[in-house]
Amino acid sequence: MAAQGNNYRIAARVTVENGVKQYHWDIESLMSVVDLCAPTLVRDEFKGRAYWFGYEFRPDSHPLDRRAFLEDIKGLGQNVIPEGYLRKFINAPLALLNEQVNLATIDFFVYPVSGRSPLVNRMIEQIDEWTSHEVEGVSLELVKRPPSEIGFDWEKFDRRYAPTSNRGYDNRYHQMRTYVENELLPSIRAGEYFSLSKVVKMRYRPYIMNFLEFNKEQVKQYEKLCAAHGARVLVVDDVNTSGSTLNEILRMLGKLNPSLEVYVFTLVGRPEVGRGSLINGV
Repeated sequence: MAAQGNNYRIAARVTVENGVKQYHWDIESLMSVVDLCAPTLVRDEFKGRAYWFGYEFRPDSHPLDRRAFLEDIKGLGQNVIPEGYLRKFINAPLALLNEQVNLATIDFFVYPVSGRSPLVNRMIEQIDEWTSHEVEGVSLELVKRPPSEIGFDWEKFDRRYAPTSNRGYDNRYHQMRTYVENELLPSIRAGEYFSLSKVVKMRYRPYIMNFLEFNKEQVKQYEKLCAAHGARVLVVDDVNTSGSTLNEILRMLGKLNPSLEVYVFTLVGRPEVGRGSLINGV
């Protein structure tokens, strides 16, 4: 049975209790979520780095359906996904990723930590099962900086939108700049918690910067690991929609040690260069 509307569509039994839709996860696996393409692994590139992701939304899926599904797998939505199904959902692409990069040979992992969503931590826990060492001992967490310290890359923004001799006067540029200066940044910096996906419109996300920092307790460990020339690093995140978080992570890694061999993996992603190559196996 397929349900549509404010909840993502799933092939599962749906009942109405006290006027509220209840989704019964009595199916074999979470893979029957029909707004997601079949579980597999796609290899692409992100900023010149090898990039893999396990799932992507179909082009015709409704934005509200996508948002509801992402909230649920992050543990923030109305529907509780049973432990076993979430585990299968994470492990399916990880098994294929392990065949591609041999997770046991990765020197260390870098990933963002959210105070609200435990999904990335769950991914790291399950990656540990594919390695010969404890991931926690070779993982570096990126935590969110205070909203008051978040910046905006005006140089990059101006390269994209500022008037030039070829473009001439652009009223849209001035409107956008005024919005960022007078509304967006003051709103971000006045908040207690920063959520890129909830606060920043898609067009402005590539220019938000300095919203992540390394866990201060791990800085010395990071410097020690980065001292190894050519160290293999896997950047792990749960969802890649705009690419902004991955951009920030890669910027920080490149600034501290440009010689690192960096790979990227997200559970849910999108093709960055063309369609990417499909890696079958699930």
